Amino acid sequence: MNKARALALAKVMAAIAWADEQLQAHEMNHIKGLVHEHFSREQFTGKDWCQIDCYFLAPVGSQERQRLTAELIRHLPTQRSINQAWEHLQQMADEAGEAHNQALHEVHEAIAQGRSWWWPSWFPRASVPGPNREHLMDDYFNHELAFACVCTLWAKDLPVPEDVTPLRRGGAVCGVLLRVASSDQQFREAESTAVHTILAEAYQLESTHAQIIIEAAQRRGARIDLQKCTRHLRQACNRSQRQTLLSQCFAVANADDHTSAEEIAAIRSLTLDLGLDHEDFIAAKLTIPKQQRAAHH
Repeated sequence: MNKARALALAKVMAAIAWADEQLQAHEMNHIKGLVHEHFSREQFTGKDWCQIDCYFLAPVGSQERQRLTAELIRHLPTQRSINQAWEHLQQMADEAGEAHNQALHEVHEAIAQGRSWWWPSWFPRASVPGPNREHLMDDYFNHELAFACVCTLWAKDLPVPEDVTPLRRGGAVCGVLLRVASSDQQFREAESTAVHTILAEAYQLESTHAQIIIEAAQRRGARIDLQKCTRHLRQACNRSQRQTLLSQCFAVANADDHTSAEEIAAIRSLTLDLGLDHEDFIAAKLTIPKQQRAAHH
C-alpha cells in the first residue's frame, strides 16, 4: 500500500468513526494500526500524521465523508486495492452502532459504484465537492480549537462566521481556562458552566460556538498546546485584558466555591506565560475569598 492510499483510507476510517459524533480510543488505534502495519516511523513523517490527526480533532459530517470517499476511490486502481481497503474499513464495524454501519454502507456503495475508472488519478481535486478541513491547516497548527469549531459547524451543517478571529481568541482562552480547571484532575460541571459563561459574555462567542469549543478542548485534554494559546493571547490582548483573564482563571477554579492548591499553582505558572508578573497574580488571587483558597498559596 502506498502512502497516498494509506492516508486516504485512514481519513475515511476516521470519518466513519465520527458517524455517531464521537471518536473512541479504540477507533483511533485501529486507524493508527493501519499506518504501523505498512510504514516505519521514518517512512511516515510528522506532517503525514497531521493529515490524519486533523480528522481526529473534530467531527466529520456526511458531506466531508463523501468527499473523502471520492478521494479514496481515486487511489484504488485495482480490484486487489479495493479488497485491501475494504478489509481495513470493515474493522470500523466491530461493535459498531447503527450510525457507523450506515456510514460504512454508504462508503461501500460509493466504492462499489465508483470504481477507479470513475475517478482517475488525473481527475482534478477541485471537482470533488464537500468541506475540506485541509484548507485550514494554518488554524490546525496555530488555533486548534477554532479549527475544531469550524469543522464541527460543517459537520452539523451550521453556518461558519466570516470572521473567525473571535473563535481563535475564544479557543485560546478556553485552552487556558480548561488547563486551570483540570489541573486537579477534575473538570466539574460548575467549572464547565463558568467557562461557557466567560466565553459567551466576556468574549462575545455565540453559545453554540462556546459549547463546541469547550467540548473540543475536553476531547483534546492535555494535548492542547498551551504555549500556542498563551502566545496568541499575548499578541491579541493588551495587558489589562490579560489581567482580566487571570481573574477569570480564578473564577473558573473557584466555581465550586473552592480553589485547590493545584489550580493555584497552574494559574501562577500561567501568569508568566501570559506576560504578567507576580503582582498581577496576587491581585487576581485576591478576587476570591481567602477561606475558599487552599492554604500555603
